[in-house]
Amino acid sequence: MFPQNIYMYLVTSKFEYAFNEDQPLTSQNLNTIAKSVAATLLMMTLSATVMAHDEPTASDLAVTGDLTLATDYRFRGLSNSSNNMTVQGALSVEHASGVYASVWASNVDFGDEFGTSIEADFTLGYAFVTSENGSLDVNYTRFEYPGANDDTNADYDEFAVIYNHENAVVADDSASAGVYYSPEYSGKTGQEYYFEAAYQYPINHQFNLVSSVGYTLMENKEKLAAAFGGEGKQKGYWDYKLGVNTEIAGLTAELAWIDNNLDSDDATAKGTALLSVSKSF
Repeated sequence: MFPQNIYMYLVTSKFEYAFNEDQPLTSQNLNTIAKSVAATLLMMTLSATVMAHDEPTASDLAVTGDLTLATDYRFRGLSNSSNNMTVQGALSVEHASGVYASVWASNVDFGDEFGTSIEADFTLGYAFVTSENGSLDVNYTRFEYPGANDDTNADYDEFAVIYNHENAVVADDSASAGVYYSPEYSGKTGQEYYFEAAYQYPINHQFNLVSSVGYTLMENKEKLAAAFGGEGKQKGYWDYKLGVNTEIAGLTAELAWIDNNLDSDDATAKGTALLSVSKSF
């Protein structure tokens, strides 16, 4: 087991930097954060592997998946499907130790010049309990766009540390907070950070209120405009989601409003009502 202060150091000391739009991110701070996240993920994964059985049995492994049909593919407030419908699927294998691997796929639409309509994300992570209701998830994800034109430089890597807490305020609610870091974001637009907090509140036995707020931060204004569009006046932007979900005949249905404050007139950056229906298995 690793001391808990390692994780606290990561999510406090290493990620303490100003959100001032005019304050640059130094390469020294960026490299320190990247190395800390990567090293911690590696240590956790190796530790869990050592503690696990040498020969895993069927009872040690859990395989889960889900299929989703949605009116849009929104990623951090922006549409990755040109505001069109999307079909998404995921498959995950988790070991009893907390080590897991997953693949997630979706159709995308970035225009004909992009060269592909497929996104596939591959994740390796380690999730473990920190308290009676709390858990920490540390993972690495490879985002790939098979068939994309070489000059798009679309594929990229991302590291994440996510804290989850059940029964945070009332019974059956859930809260989470996460920090995501890409050392070279899609399109070779430099380091990208994403900070997110989410909360789900049980309205009654059937409906839940879902909400989240996130902040995307790039190295400078020019790189944010290159990655996400806009007029080049921001090096970061906010996004949020507010909606309700429910279970109907074994399906999860969600209706939410998603919006952001990116200074862009593009239709993919406009707020939208998103309806999704998912089936887990």
